[in-house]
Amino acid sequence: MGSEVRVRFAPSPTGYLHIGGARTALFNWVYARARGGKFILRIEDTDRERSRPEFVEEILDSLKWLGMNWDEGPFFQSQREEIYKEFAEKLLREGKAYRARERRNKGLSYKPQGEGREVDEDKGEAIIFAAPEKEVSFVDLIRGPISVDSRQFGDIVLIKSDGLPAYNFACVVDDALMGITHILRGEDHISNTPKQILLYEALGFPVPEFAHLPLIMGKDGGRLSKRTGATAVSEYRKMGYLPEAIVNYLMLLGWSIGPDREIFSLEEAIKVFDVKDVNKTSAVFDFDKLRWMNSEYIKAKSSEELLSLLEPFLQERGLSPDRDYALRVIDLFKTRASTLIDFVEWGDYFWREDYTFEDKAVEMHLVKDMSGEFTALIEVFRDLEDWSVESIERDFRELVDRLGLKPRDLIHPVRVAVSGKKVGPGLFELLYVLGKETVIRRLQRQIERWRKGEDA
Repeated sequence: MGSEVRVRFAPSPTGYLHIGGARTALFNWVYARARGGKFILRIEDTDRERSRPEFVEEILDSLKWLGMNWDEGPFFQSQREEIYKEFAEKLLREGKAYRARERRNKGLSYKPQGEGREVDEDKGEAIIFAAPEKEVSFVDLIRGPISVDSRQFGDIVLIKSDGLPAYNFACVVDDALMGITHILRGEDHISNTPKQILLYEALGFPVPEFAHLPLIMGKDGGRLSKRTGATAVSEYRKMGYLPEAIVNYLMLLGWSIGPDREIFSLEEAIKVFDVKDVNKTSAVFDFDKLRWMNSEYIKAKSSEELLSLLEPFLQERGLSPDRDYALRVIDLFKTRASTLIDFVEWGDYFWREDYTFEDKAVEMHLVKDMSGEFTALIEVFRDLEDWSVESIERDFRELVDRLGLKPRDLIHPVRVAVSGKKVGPGLFELLYVLGKETVIRRLQRQIERWRKGEDA
């Protein structure tokens, strides 16, 4: 086997790229970069009924978005079916495999399990590998020595009765022909490894090294589900997560760069990553921690960078704010937002007039008619020439003193009237960014609601 490290990521396009698959791709990609090797992308699309072009497109787009550029590929198994048949025929000629129908016609049985159950002896030309009865041993780079008696799984399907290759066979042929030296995949594939080793040996191919990554569990202790984080990478993108935060967090699912280090770049990880350092125990996916990490990456970006990232979210909602105005809004929310979507949804009142009023906020602060106080505030704001945070706060507090109120008596109703929210950025900063005309218009609109007997 050559000295160059060659790894692969081989997704099946029967669905979108989910977090578990993205973590597998990432560990392969980082390992290749750490060893100066190659990262190969292969699309295992032999499931004709469930494979979809849109899934292929989403997988490729998600990998690119996460920054995982591949060195070779993508290769498609659906375009390589003749290759698999040639190698199956080779094993037949060498007496290492048999046709299921011929064996049945001779009154003999065969003993494939797992994938073998898909074989219909009466149809097609299913080809079965006669697995030798032996102890199959290998050293997992993460888990150490593993041994399995081949009698536990029996003979192995090579070509199914529909003429398509079985997973284990196509996988072995492709990995061998593509020169894969290290196979990093989920621990749910451990049961496939002994079968594949027998096929490597029968075909005369060198056996690669294997590393089986720990499964990702939900915080509830069960297998990762959509509720606990098993969402498509493209969905995280739509929810406003940054690719840097996603890959940083995925690296922590089973590996650590060092004690008390959680925020780090891929470049830093590449310098020290070794698959042998991956934990054996299952990793736990924590939505809250991912949100926290995303917020840290948001804080680290400039407002200009964030505006560029926000533009698709604004455009999707038909919003095209003035650039300077948008930057001021971003400055207000930058330390509070956990995702990009927060800038749009939490601050909807900055972007549109039909913003949402929270029922609780209205109930607490707009039920009492304060038309007189609001009218006085409007007059103060109209006379205010210097519309700055400092001037707004000064004149606001002077009015509160004149009216004999406590600051909160007016602060909370004004906040809800102009934003619809009970909490948010500092009121005076909020009023400054909204702008004088908008604030006066919204206060006047609330006065009209009270006159009509409405709250909001």
